[in-house]
Amino acid sequence: MAGTTISTSSRFGYRWLNVYQSWMYGLNAGYGNKAIPLAAQRPTTPAHQS
Repeated sequence: MAGTTISTSSRFGYRWLNVYQSWMYGLNAGYGNKAIPLAAQRPTTPAHQS
């Protein structure tokens, strides 16, 4: 449908300490998708034109 934006996003992560609890490890991943509506892609005109 024209004039609408459909976006998706997915994120997840995990953190843990080592055996001696002196280091923290982490694993993170994510995905994102965003569609820009056609109205937002039109070039803008300057406020002052001569």
